[in-house]
Amino acid sequence: TGTVHYLNLRAFDHAGNVNPEWAQVFTLMYDPQAPVCYVVAAVEGDDIAVQWSAVDNTGLLGCQLAVEIDGGAPLTLTTECSGTLAYTTALAGQEYLFRLAATDLAGTTRENTAELTYHGTPPQVQLDAVRAGSLINLTWSASDVHSALGTCSLEVQNSEGVWHELSTDCSGEAAWEGAEPGFLHTFRLTAADAHGNEASAEGRLGVP
Repeated sequence: TGTVHYLNLRAFDHAGNVNPEWAQVFTLMYDPQAPVCYVVAAVEGDDIAVQWSAVDNTGLLGCQLAVEIDGGAPLTLTTECSGTLAYTTALAGQEYLFRLAATDLAGTTRENTAELTYHGTPPQVQLDAVRAGSLINLTWSASDVHSALGTCSLEVQNSEGVWHELSTDCSGEAAWEGAEPGFLHTFRLTAADAHGNEASAEGRLGVP
């Protein structure tokens, strides 16, 4: 194991003339053992933490760590044979397969994979509605401790069941003047972060 074998060639003709130079035509390393490699992946906050390593008894020729998203084509992340990284562009609901391939000096390749479905952490939302005479005072906020907020929408449902958007700000205060007397209005705040995680909060209030 680990021994390099060389096949050399020297030519001679029918007259007995011999080329004094040997030509090396083939090199072979005897190594019946494949590389040993592993890769693990786990969600940490809104990222996917990936750790991997590969070793071989005779040495490694090269490695490739790639990711496949929802069964798509592999995308190379690194050619390092060991390390850790934070995969920061995951989207909610997608399946991620991380594949580590390691090739030793004898040309033998071994693979290992880690697979998970990413869900992430949804934003935190809060909505308060307080009646003030014929008005309804609204206070709302949305935040995300792991990533940036993508979109926000504050809506109200009228007596016909139709939703109307009041604001796209992720936080604020407003005195709403459109209350219909005797009807219980539903207010809804929806927020989505950069990874596609979504959360919502609702409140109901009416005016006499």
